[in-house]
Amino acid sequence: RLKIGERAVLNGAKLCTSVYARNKIYIGDIRIESDAKLGPESYVGPFSVVKREAELTTLSALGVGEKQLQAILRGDSKEQDKLIIPEHHIWDGVPAVDTGRRRKIPTRVVGKQTNTKSFPVLCNMADLIVAVLGPLALTVFYVLPGVYLCESVIFVVLLDQTIN
Repeated sequence: RLKIGERAVLNGAKLCTSVYARNKIYIGDIRIESDAKLGPESYVGPFSVVKREAELTTLSALGVGEKQLQAILRGDSKEQDKLIIPEHHIWDGVPAVDTGRRRKIPTRVVGKQTNTKSFPVLCNMADLIVAVLGPLALTVFYVLPGVYLCESVIFVVLLDQTIN
């Protein structure tokens, strides 16, 4: 089984609940708890747990080898602990190990919050500005360097002054 908690970030990580060893396929659970983060292209194998607010960095592998698999199947808790990233810890490498660093999650948002009621109005105003200024910006595009709006985002245009 695969269990993924709230707000967990997977970033294209590879999650594999099975492993092939000694001509058999073994299936084990993977648990990614809330607010955990997996780096891009990281690998999480069977019997693995990424605890709350823990992180597995980019290109790291939290997987089980054949000897470790046999120990886990015998009930060896020390080998199982090598596949559990504790809360707030950052693990890195192949195989992944604790980096000694801790992950800090902000508890509150700093700064002014966006007023969600006015957001549609602002988007409509930006679209109107694009509709009115868009053709004007295109006529000036090859003459002067300038700023114009495109899809509600401002782009600074640096023009080539060698126009024939």
